[in-house]
Order: sequence, then structure tokens, then C-alpha cells
Amino acid sequence: MRDLIRQLSAGNAGTPGMKVGVVDERSEIAACHLGIPQNDLGPRTDVLDGCKKTEGIRMLLRSMSPQILAVDELGGKEDFAAVKTGTVLRVQGTRDRACGLCAGASGQTVSAGMRHTEAVRALHID
Repeated sequence: MRDLIRQLSAGNAGTPGMKVGVVDERSEIAACHLGIPQNDLGPRTDVLDGCKKTEGIRMLLRSMSPQILAVDELGGKEDFAAVKTGTVLRVQGTRDRACGLCAGASGQTVSAGMRHTEAVRALHID
């Protein structure tokens, strides 16, 4: 996930970099120490470290306007609800826009993960 975040943030010759917002609840993605990410997540990445996903997603969307929202370990009903809200949030004063998503969720297999009712609802998977 770290590498994907870094590549999305940095961009390449054919694709411009994107603003990425990371909610790192347990410091597993950015590995922040004294507020400084120890892992390279790219030049356009903002990190909220030690913040609950549900609260962090709201704060990032209101204050940082990320193009991509990155979170890890989605599992609870509240996590999926926050992600669903974040990916379709309408920002006042700007054109309607959706926020992309880079997320991890636990599961033994992909098919087992897709049986997770909240994931299916949040991601509109049939």
C-alpha cells in the first residue's frame, strides 16, 4: 500500500501526481515519529497519524481536499460508512467531485472479503 500511495502522489512522465490523504490509525503506513513520516509516501501526501479512521476521513476531506483517500484495515460498519461518505462527498463552493479510494481490508480470500456485507454496500458490489 505504501508504494501505491507514493506512486499516486509522485506521478510519472505520463500522469501528474495526485493529492493523497492518509488516515494512519496505528502508524502502520507512514510510521510517524514525532509527527514526521518515516516512510516515503510521496510529495503530495498528507498523513493523519494516530487518528480514528471515521474522524480522520472527515477531517481530511474538510481541510485537505485529497484526490485519493488511503486507509488500512477496514473492518467495522463505521469504517465502511465513512469511506462511502468520503468517496462521494460534495464540497461546497467547488464543482461536485468524488474522492478516489486506496484501502486495505482483511480476509482469507478475495471472495471471502466480498461476502462482507458492509464492504459490498460501501463499494456498490453486486
